[in-house]
Amino acid sequence: MRFTRQGDVVIGLSMVLFSLICSSMFFIQVPNCSNEDDQFMNEVVAYDRIGNEIQRRDAFITGKTMHQEKVPLLIGVPTVYRSYKNKTSFYLDRTIKSLIQPLSKEDKRQVNILIILADSDKTKKTFMYQKLKDQFPNEIRSGLIGIIGIPKRFYLPLHNLAPTFNDTNKRMYWRSKQSLDYAFIFQYAQNLCDYYLQIEDDVLANEQYFDTIMEDMNRLNSARNKEPVIFKNEKETRPKYKPWIVSEYYKMGFIGRLIPAHYLPLFAGFIKVFYNELPVDWGYTHMLGLMGEYKADHNPSLFKHIGKQSSSLGT
Repeated sequence: MRFTRQGDVVIGLSMVLFSLICSSMFFIQVPNCSNEDDQFMNEVVAYDRIGNEIQRRDAFITGKTMHQEKVPLLIGVPTVYRSYKNKTSFYLDRTIKSLIQPLSKEDKRQVNILIILADSDKTKKTFMYQKLKDQFPNEIRSGLIGIIGIPKRFYLPLHNLAPTFNDTNKRMYWRSKQSLDYAFIFQYAQNLCDYYLQIEDDVLANEQYFDTIMEDMNRLNSARNKEPVIFKNEKETRPKYKPWIVSEYYKMGFIGRLIPAHYLPLFAGFIKVFYNELPVDWGYTHMLGLMGEYKADHNPSLFKHIGKQSSSLGT
């Protein structure tokens, strides 16, 4: 991967800024409220560009408030209205059905699906919401599915950005907004789960996806609770099972990335710093490299990409 000289300088400055973010990383404080629902909805999940608080209620559209307790697994599915040259494609319903179908009644107590309507245009967002409401009324009513939007005031500048990698203005806007979308999602999700799984809105899940991921989560939890051991011919003490910062269940993009929730603020901070410099999946790869952290790969993939019309078409 190569950068221009100007890009290298900007990246260097961003590294400094990111180190400051890491050294002063804050944890969201929940205000004292008399009502649990109010407490949940008043929780500060992010800040806008001038430092004003963004509460959970500013993003919440529908679904249960999930204030009772965290779920072990939260699946995040950011989605946008896909239209190019008067052709509209909608894959999200198939994606959601593939996530729900393998779940038993007991499984549904262990997982929530969070759909993020990422369109800035209200008409498109309303269209997407209505499609979901019509197709998954029971799942929304039960709280298995929750739906949020991203407040406009969360976004940093997206227009007239200095191009990198010879990208057009339209593509710079698209990928920079996508980075900020992901940063907000991570911040919103961090207090809702023990582990967060990111997928895209045009994939199908393997029938064994839930069981496989839960097994990996349980294995990591067990390993973290074990005492370190001395390996033969080694002087240093280290754990038998090397804990991972992310487990990957698909080979490309940001599909099938399982992240322990306590790492989500770190991912959000890094992606936000690089939002207009690197595509989000490249920024994610750079972050892992800088941290020197271990990631686990799962073969074969648990997800299949089915989208033929990209959300980036026209950029």
